[in-house]
Amino acid sequence: MATSGGKVVKNVAGYDLAKIMTGSYGTLGIIVRAAFRLHPVRPARAYVLRTGPLEEVADLAREVIGSQLAPAAVEIDRQAGSDEAVLAVLLEGTGDAVAARAAETAALVGGAVGEEPAWWARLPVGDTTAKATATLMGVNALLRAARSAEQAHGAAVAVRGSAVGVLHAGITTPTAAALAGVVTRLRAAAPGPGEGTVTVLTAPAELRAGLDVWGPVGGLELMRGIKQRLDPGRNLAPGRFVGGI
Repeated sequence: MATSGGKVVKNVAGYDLAKIMTGSYGTLGIIVRAAFRLHPVRPARAYVLRTGPLEEVADLAREVIGSQLAPAAVEIDRQAGSDEAVLAVLLEGTGDAVAARAAETAALVGGAVGEEPAWWARLPVGDTTAKATATLMGVNALLRAARSAEQAHGAAVAVRGSAVGVLHAGITTPTAAALAGVVTRLRAAAPGPGEGTVTVLTAPAELRAGLDVWGPVGGLELMRGIKQRLDPGRNLAPGRFVGGI
């Protein structure tokens, strides 16, 4: 049994268990108790929406993120087969302040204040679901890669998620080879090593066989060392994680 975390920032000696457990898919330990810090729901919220070409939407998203408008969320939705995407900005706070910031945001992006989009907080639809990460500058390349993958492989690739670079793709392809081609194109959209990942989360068994679901992973030997240190008997979900960990 081990306990991690505390009320102060500098509370780690040795492994930072909270961080290495996050994303380990149950291969390093079993969490039996967790404490969460909660924040009160803000009294007012507003959405600003803008539809436009992929590159333009990605550029506008970066402008909002880099502004002083303090958005609670900046999301992008690109439907399969489309050359356009929707930018949705969520602003939260008190009534008058939210209304003023929403008006400023609408002016900045050339959009309008509207209702919560129907796709908000939902994953894109597809036979296969993948998680894609990118740098702030790499989101545009990821959106364009989805479109080119559709054209090259006869696929449908919907992309949705945070404009800061954590998105999900819903992929529908006719064959396993087409799925592999789509995933390869999405991974190739990263500007450089370590600047983007594409991980296949779910896929039909007949399409998943032989597919590299993780892609290139740095620090694999270090990860194996941590696995050996914390689970020398390989009792915790052996083989579930990257590299057979």
